[in-house]
Amino acid sequence: TILTEFVSAFAVVPRQGLLRVTIHDLSIDGIAFDLGADKGQLALGEQVAMRVYLNQHTYFPFEVALRNVREISELGVFRHGGSFEKQTINQDALFHFVRFIETVSAALRTDHGDVLVSNLNSW
Repeated sequence: TILTEFVSAFAVVPRQGLLRVTIHDLSIDGIAFDLGADKGQLALGEQVAMRVYLNQHTYFPFEVALRNVREISELGVFRHGGSFEKQTINQDALFHFVRFIETVSAALRTDHGDVLVSNLNSW
């Protein structure tokens, strides 16, 4: 949940441009992401340039080697799994980003409105 609300991810696809993907899973070694079935699937073994946007204009790029591609028809997506390309310029940034997401995700809580603020006018 945090991934789809906190960041936007895109695959850079030749002749199609930036295609929005939904991150399904993220680890130090790689990423799993979904691409709408209407956009098709990427090729197994393909090197894919990707971008994670932290806001509308700021992103960091990285590359993924696709290791798994499968259709999940009930969701209307193709799930792609890939490993991060090592020895790239953004390897350190990607490592720290993944660790940040893992750390924050472990401490997430859902707000059920259980804490109410009262007496706001007394401040």
